[in-house]
Amino acid sequence: MRHALILAVAFAGLRSSVFAAPGTNLVSTNDLLMIGQCCTGVAGGNCTLMIGPLRPSGDIYAGDYATKVSPYFFKNEDGKLAIVITRESIDKASRGLAVDITGTATENGKSRTRRRIDAVATPLDGRKGTLRLRFVADGREMVFDTHYKFVAPD
Repeated sequence: MRHALILAVAFAGLRSSVFAAPGTNLVSTNDLLMIGQCCTGVAGGNCTLMIGPLRPSGDIYAGDYATKVSPYFFKNEDGKLAIVITRESIDKASRGLAVDITGTATENGKSRTRRRIDAVATPLDGRKGTLRLRFVADGREMVFDTHYKFVAPD
């Protein structure tokens, strides 16, 4: 009888964890991706990267970005950012594994310059973690270390 009671309690705990409402660590398909402002050094100055909320549409998270290059204000730019994050990547990150991400940044200016973006997301939990972004600008590799988090839309 005692073993039956222990098994019943264990099964109830397992059942409640498996069939419970989604936890706060799960990423919904409509959650926004927020990336923190970050900086990196450039010759004689620094470059700040600001990325607005990235909205999902299938596997693509898209939004606006801007760079401010100090003291070289004429190198500032803004544009659209689109990165591919598959459901499989989100599931992998939710298990604590680092994920490789790619995408493009397209400048709003006359040239509409397109840059490939490569990133590695290292989760701290299922909804947030650290992010290393890499892209090439003016023939030089730019590396930004920042953080990310998924948030429910308003």
